[in-house]
Amino acid sequence: MGMAVLGEAQRQRRRSVYEFLDATRPARGQALRWCETAREMRRVDGDMKEARLLLRGALCCVKDYASVYRTWIAMEKEAGGVGVARWLFEEWGAVCAKDGGLRNEGDGATADAYGDYWCAYLAFELGHGDLRRARAVAARAVRACPRDASLRDTVELRLRDEQERQRRRRR
Repeated sequence: MGMAVLGEAQRQRRRSVYEFLDATRPARGQALRWCETAREMRRVDGDMKEARLLLRGALCCVKDYASVYRTWIAMEKEAGGVGVARWLFEEWGAVCAKDGGLRNEGDGATADAYGDYWCAYLAFELGHGDLRRARAVAARAVRACPRDASLRDTVELRLRDEQERQRRRRR
């Protein structure tokens, strides 16, 4: 597989984005560089072997682990690895729980990150699992973040929407 060559305008745009991130959210910029490299490795190699090693290494080096997990999960889903993606969600959740969901290092990582994790996991299960799995994730989310009314409302709304979609499909 050949490498795509970026045009000068694309390179300049990418450079501008990274300069902006370096100035405003350096941890995110660093994480996105690792993720971009992993995506390129997958594209060039045609499989996930080396990309997985790179992403695992990124998790040891970056503060914005959520960006790395999101990218890795998306790459696994694209490669048909729904089970691996589910396992990564569980690992990501363990990291969030260990941090107490309260990581705040001045670079945009806040308590909202834990709620965002649960919303992403629920969306994944609604798209790739079944309603039983989604309900289990929703229940865990509410237990993990009992004071987060926004998360609770989001979980309830997404489950209700999915139940309605399934009712319509049966008709």
